[in-house]
Amino acid sequence: MMVNNNKLVVLAWIVIVLVSIFYIVGKVRIQSDLSAFFPAGGQMDRSLEQAIQQSQKGLASRIIMLSLSGATPQKLAELNKALFNYLEKHPDVVFVNNGEKGISKQNRELLFKYRFLLSPAADEQTFSRPQLTFAFTERLRELDSMAPVLDKQYIPRDPVILMRAYLQGLSAANQPHRMNGVWFTEDERQSVLLMYLHEHMQSNDKLGGFVQSLNAWLNQAQPGNVRLTVSGPGLFAYESRRVIEQETRLFSIVASIVIMLILYIAYRSALIVFFAAIPLLTGLLVATSVTHYLFEGLHGITLAFGVILLGIGIDYPIHFFSHLRHSQEAWKSIRRIWPTILAGVISSSLGFSVMVFSRFEGLQQLGVFAVTGLIVTAVVTRWVLPGLIMARPRPAGNQQTVLLPYQILARARLPLYMIVVFIPVIVFITQGQTSLIDRNIRQLSPVPDQVYARDRKLRQQLRVPDANRFLMIEADTSEALLRKTEKLSRDLNKVRRQGMLGAYQSVIQILPSKATQLARQSRLPTGGILSRNMTEALSGMPFKSTAFNGFITDAEASKELHPLTYKSLVSQLDTGLLSLRLDLMMQKNYDGWVSYIQLHDVKQPALFRQWLGNQQYSQVSLIDIAGTVNRLMSYYQRDVIEKSLYGLLLIVMVLVWTLKSGLRLVKVLLPVVLAILFTISVLGLFGVGLTLFHLVSLLLVLGIGIDYGLFMTRDESDQDRNDTLHSLLVCVVSTITVFSIIAFSDILVLQAIGSTVAIGVLSSFVLSALVVLPQNRNHNKSI
Repeated sequence: MMVNNNKLVVLAWIVIVLVSIFYIVGKVRIQSDLSAFFPAGGQMDRSLEQAIQQSQKGLASRIIMLSLSGATPQKLAELNKALFNYLEKHPDVVFVNNGEKGISKQNRELLFKYRFLLSPAADEQTFSRPQLTFAFTERLRELDSMAPVLDKQYIPRDPVILMRAYLQGLSAANQPHRMNGVWFTEDERQSVLLMYLHEHMQSNDKLGGFVQSLNAWLNQAQPGNVRLTVSGPGLFAYESRRVIEQETRLFSIVASIVIMLILYIAYRSALIVFFAAIPLLTGLLVATSVTHYLFEGLHGITLAFGVILLGIGIDYPIHFFSHLRHSQEAWKSIRRIWPTILAGVISSSLGFSVMVFSRFEGLQQLGVFAVTGLIVTAVVTRWVLPGLIMARPRPAGNQQTVLLPYQILARARLPLYMIVVFIPVIVFITQGQTSLIDRNIRQLSPVPDQVYARDRKLRQQLRVPDANRFLMIEADTSEALLRKTEKLSRDLNKVRRQGMLGAYQSVIQILPSKATQLARQSRLPTGGILSRNMTEALSGMPFKSTAFNGFITDAEASKELHPLTYKSLVSQLDTGLLSLRLDLMMQKNYDGWVSYIQLHDVKQPALFRQWLGNQQYSQVSLIDIAGTVNRLMSYYQRDVIEKSLYGLLLIVMVLVWTLKSGLRLVKVLLPVVLAILFTISVLGLFGVGLTLFHLVSLLLVLGIGIDYGLFMTRDESDQDRNDTLHSLLVCVVSTITVFSIIAFSDILVLQAIGSTVAIGVLSSFVLSALVVLPQNRNHNKSI
């Protein structure tokens, strides 16, 4: 009967593994944006949520910045122009700009036609005799000077430079530095370009293919040592997935090899190494499938978290292998230690299960993944491995050598070690550490810091505004939106004069409201009045009397124009920088219209926020994504701490019910609590603030530490005791080794997990041995 049951269990296990593999291959896709780590259920401010979605999936996410470096300015300029020609014909690129071309001829003619309605310089005084006299004098001076006049061809039809004033308004921020006809960084070491991709290029796969095509073009151009740098908001998601996949693959392979070596050294059996991987891989497969199925997606950070199971999940088969005996069936060996393993599994699972009830989907995913992986790993160890294993390994090596670390710890003076442990704690407290918690959202991103630094530098050089801080205005109609934006822009001009703001860019610099255009149109003088004023202004000047007749004709024609609306302007603009700016600054959403005012160089953010609050604008929001999300992180961390305390309470209740001994409960919990304090203090002394994943890692330390304490405090024979001590030594060496490797990852999340768990597990193991072993010294001859 037992044999038949074993076969059924193994068959069920095979079916589950195959189903998980087929599901993962066919369904699982990795997510890389951070939206899963924002509050669910409408708890995040709607305007902020919309802004973040816009930056991740909207028009802004399709902006790509390029730079060429590593050669002389002349060579870089030549490559820049060649790359521009390549991209201009590329089917995935809407437009590209490198400074060679300004506004297209079609767009310039359209704007010139409407200059009397669009230009901020078109007021009543513009067409008065004194102002016209001043304008003609200035044009004469410009024509007589040696300096080139870029808009010379427009002067006969626009002597009051309405078009020039309009174009200057579009350039609220300075234009990029130009050299050899194209854009360069100010240090002239990099030549730069700006482009805008089609909407279908938002997927990671297509972005990755596009970047590869750019590198292929560069290689074909044979530029020598020239390096192409590609950056932009949309590429962060691509870079995130690439880094996650690369790091997860690398560290999974390295950690697996290290664990296999440790197991082979410990048991001198390749077969045991193979069997040890079965529970672990099963746990990873099932956890991945279950998490993806429940959440209809799997975040890359959650997948990377699966590497953790290499450190904790391997403990269960290790305990089993160390307690196997030649004279005893495998089933009896696992039954002997199963109650202790089960108590550890329940404790660890309770620690992570509280995250399932978090308000953040990201933490919910982590909770489900960890709990599922741990339970499946333990279940496979208990019911599948004994039916598969054909060897009866004994721990390899000299038994006294294995027990030497315990003998040293058993003879140690506990108070002396306690002092050593609490030195970092005392120093940490007395230093008045203020950065215990790190709320920086960047800690969630797997993208290396240098990638963000590179993007920030390119934005500064190309004058692309930072999407982290801007004003968002909402209205029911496009006209109402433009009027509200105009009012706010007038107030922002006052703020600029007060020194709180460097510059800003808004949609009204491109398209004023219909009301403003009609007002300017109404102020246009009749042809007779304008002709008389011009005749008087030209008196005594060397201009021909008919030189500016085109100006009069255009002014008269402008009185008959229909004001431009958002719809009519978009329909007449060709694809280019102006069209892109209009799309980025004004959009129709699901319940109305929204415009964004990009802010440059906010010198006093707190004062600016206070000023905006005092204005009591309706449907106007200051969006500070970095600041607001960092405040969300604080809320996020409080949620983790709150859930962790509930989890700790549940763990204590389970241990009280399981152990039925107050003294053993203290021996199990005291070392791990002290280890957690020690770990926090050590990280603090090195200036490391606790992020979300440090806190999650401390839950893992809690689970592992309790597992060590449960096994060390078991009441068992000398032979079982030696088996337990051997298994614990193998567990702690493998766990510390794996997490020390993970600590060297470029992903900040994995760095946090690796360093926290390595320090916490080592200190927990040492403290557990110090608390438990000295009291067993006289009762166990092996120690």
